[in-house]
Amino acid sequence: LAGRIEPSTVLNFLTAYRNEEAYVVWVEITAVLATLRKILYGTAAYPLFESYVQACVSPLFKKLGYTKKTGESNLDTLLRSMILSLASLYNVPTARKEAVTLFAQRTKKPLDPDVRSFVYSTLGRLGKKSDYEILLAQFRKEELHEEKNRLLAGLCMFSSPLLLKKTLSLIHTKEVRLQDRFRAYAVLLYNRETQQEMWKYLKVHWSDILATYGETSHSLSRIVEYLDACVDEKMAKDIEKFFAKRAHPGIQRTLKQTLEKISLHIKLKKKHQKAISIWFQKNSFKK
Repeated sequence: LAGRIEPSTVLNFLTAYRNEEAYVVWVEITAVLATLRKILYGTAAYPLFESYVQACVSPLFKKLGYTKKTGESNLDTLLRSMILSLASLYNVPTARKEAVTLFAQRTKKPLDPDVRSFVYSTLGRLGKKSDYEILLAQFRKEELHEEKNRLLAGLCMFSSPLLLKKTLSLIHTKEVRLQDRFRAYAVLLYNRETQQEMWKYLKVHWSDILATYGETSHSLSRIVEYLDACVDEKMAKDIEKFFAKRAHPGIQRTLKQTLEKISLHIKLKKKHQKAISIWFQKNSFKK
């Protein structure tokens, strides 16, 4: 999808591998899906694309399940984690039901660490305030930082304005370590439903962030790098304008790379969106 191959060729090739079960193949499939999502999100064709991904992912989700099997290979374990993430991101109905059930049974049957991110992120996408409050309470009493980071990422998936405001307030308290804030920034910027508000928040609080990390800190580059999830032309111009007046020495190279990536994605969207939409309209898939 870099412009050298027609979208229909890519999609036909991708479809031919929809029953593939090798982890290394799904690494490539996931990368292509991510690009397609950037191009199609918010368009009339997106529901068709989501249905397509659900049809690709559902059989493997059903086969792999959500629990590790005795004697399975490391690659199968990695594949399950990837498929769970895709099932959550693309709202596979059976995966959503499974996540809700697992969470409801957590007191009787503790969640396996390997599925917690899947469960928390899925609950976040479903967006129930009561689930948010439960995850927040768990976050506050949890002592293991790895688990706190999973919970924080889950909290960042809730996109309602009220809960997003609450999450942003949480991130910038002593409850979240400085080195862990970047996970939250990344989730909020890569989550298309919270991306715009997170960018607005960064602009308003940039001087505070600068004071916390310093102008030459590598941490600033990481924040700028997360902005490459943008495919909105208006937001892209705003990013460029904002940093034109804030030429911090530690971010210049990353900023240039980020703006180049954003520009590429916008060009791909303009060039291929119509053709990709037509392909999905002509091709239907059963889950």
